[in-house]
Amino acid sequence: MNRVAAFFDVEGTLYADNTWRALARHHWNRRTRRLRVAWYLALHLTDWAVLYRTGLRPREPVVRGWAEHLPWLVAGWPVRRVEAAFQWMLDRHLMPSVHPETLSALRAHADGGHHTVLVSGAPEPLLAMVARRVGAERVLGTRWEVAGGAYTGKVIPPACMGQEKARRIEELLTGELSGIDLSASYAYGDTMADVPLLESVGHPVATFPDPELAAHARQRGWEMLGGGA
Repeated sequence: MNRVAAFFDVEGTLYADNTWRALARHHWNRRTRRLRVAWYLALHLTDWAVLYRTGLRPREPVVRGWAEHLPWLVAGWPVRRVEAAFQWMLDRHLMPSVHPETLSALRAHADGGHHTVLVSGAPEPLLAMVARRVGAERVLGTRWEVAGGAYTGKVIPPACMGQEKARRIEELLTGELSGIDLSASYAYGDTMADVPLLESVGHPVATFPDPELAAHARQRGWEMLGGGA
């Protein structure tokens, strides 16, 4: 019998909120590093509004910048302090925004004996907490650099986005999930950045897709779950 896996993007797919917004709220609420948050938001919101929206830059490098610069907001913090911040983010913002439809799909896969994996540009320690909450087995995410028990403010490149998601899945399948049949497996994503992930399996599901992915999914005859279906 073929071994089957189900791969889930997280931000926009599993839940509606995202890491940078929740971390900014945490810092603002705790009155810590507000100036740093303001600089981060000013840089990336300008990049998004001026460069991406006007067509001067493609979407992926703009979004990748959000992920690669995010650990700068916790640079110098010990691991335990960041874990506490992640816990706050999960309780207050991320888990309350979970899409019930996606969560039901994940649990149906788990009940069916499929391996469930979260694949996201979010930091791996945060994804591990999410996985424990929703019952996923494994996570593939962006690795944040730690030295001397504290975060350095840098990622260990590359961020887990776009084509890197598919590459990380291939890497996983040569190790602890060897024997998985990708042609019988499933993937869930919400934007065009998830197309390499979706195309890596036999059963792609556009999940709460943005208009561009929804149109792409209809053209390809992919299943859709949530908005745009």
